[in-house]
Amino acid sequence: MVGPSPTAAGRLAVVVLGVLAWLTLAGPAAAHVGGGAAGSDFDGRVTSVQPAVPGVGVRVLQFGDELEVVNTTGTEVTVPGYSDEPYLRIGPDGVWRNAHSPATYINLDRYGRVTLPPEADPAAEPEWVRVSTEPQYVWHDHRTHWMSEGQLPPVVAADPTRSHTVSEWTVPMAHGTTAVTVRGELTWSPPPAPALTWSLHLA
Repeated sequence: MVGPSPTAAGRLAVVVLGVLAWLTLAGPAAAHVGGGAAGSDFDGRVTSVQPAVPGVGVRVLQFGDELEVVNTTGTEVTVPGYSDEPYLRIGPDGVWRNAHSPATYINLDRYGRVTLPPEADPAAEPEWVRVSTEPQYVWHDHRTHWMSEGQLPPVVAADPTRSHTVSEWTVPMAHGTTAVTVRGELTWSPPPAPALTWSLHLA
């Protein structure tokens, strides 16, 4: 069998390298567009869970846009809303959400653009509604991401040529009767240069 000529093999190598470079640089830029997801120039991460609880995992998803809690223990994890009202219960029998918590409605939208219904009252007795049979939940927690649509954080606007720490955040939780504090940070990095991205496209 006759293999490809050196010239053809060279062209193939160039194409493959170009595609890989495009995926590396243009991929994150493309993720900035569309939907309610945060842009790829933002990134969020959990820096600590204190005290650490074996079987309870907390992480940030969608470039800092969402918070996920997975609880494989036999004890519920509870998460308060923004007025310290009962909001979530995540445990062995699934996830229960308080229909009277304003956070139930505010967290449905990336930027909290909602009109609260009359029953949303942080002082009301909780009305627990089961929203999942799995011991894990993902939601837009507005303590963890940038909330101003179409506006850069002031520190970024002052110097968009380099990376910045936009905020350091905390989300309180409890594992049974044990208070747990989740800490994290939101960062911003400049997107790839348009000239470089378009050069790869053309190549």
